[in-house]
Amino acid sequence: MTAETWWYLARSSGIVAMVLSGLSVLWGLSASGRFLKQRFTKASLVDTHKVLGAAALVFTCGHIASIIMNAHQGFTVADAFIPFRSPFSANAIAWGICAFYLLIAVEVSSLYMKHIPRRLWKGIHLSSYVVFFAGIMHGAGAGTDAGEPAYVAGAVLFTAVISVMTVLRILKSVPSSGVPQSHTNAVRLHAHTQGSPVAATGQHVDVESVFAGNAAFGGEPLFAPPVTPDRP
Repeated sequence: MTAETWWYLARSSGIVAMVLSGLSVLWGLSASGRFLKQRFTKASLVDTHKVLGAAALVFTCGHIASIIMNAHQGFTVADAFIPFRSPFSANAIAWGICAFYLLIAVEVSSLYMKHIPRRLWKGIHLSSYVVFFAGIMHGAGAGTDAGEPAYVAGAVLFTAVISVMTVLRILKSVPSSGVPQSHTNAVRLHAHTQGSPVAATGQHVDVESVFAGNAAFGGEPLFAPPVTPDRP
């Protein structure tokens, strides 16, 4: 293929990778909402989230390979994987390299989530935010299409929606009392199972919120401590 073809592939695969990364984050944030829960099973919600993340990694690899194959740009393998070695837009390229490594960490940790500490996995998974925003910085500084109205509108829209949904998710997890709602529900549920008078107050216990949570954060409520069953 010609250098021009490789360049078009690099540009298109980079944009698709950014869109898939944003969709993965949005899907994870939305997976605990009533709208999606009424239309998809829990397994399909989680599987879709995983597929979006894996697809983002595949297109990112295609983006990198296309840039290296485009000999006209003089972009070497080292330039593609070592930050600040790029012959042009070194800072912007470094953002992209960091996003790539974090994306690999997110995907690999998801594959082995049953074999690593839960808190470690959740911490790595939360870096999906960094992956998306680093990708935005990479595209803005090094992308050929960064000045196109459609590209700018898409990047701003994705950033705004993800930011707003994240803030809403945090506010929903922490009510005005300052105690995470999911933690309060967990305490009430524990009290109910132990026959405590707390259960007799007539307050509603949302069992699903205790155990379901957000699919993007491993099926657990955001910021809530794990619920450990009593041992005999």
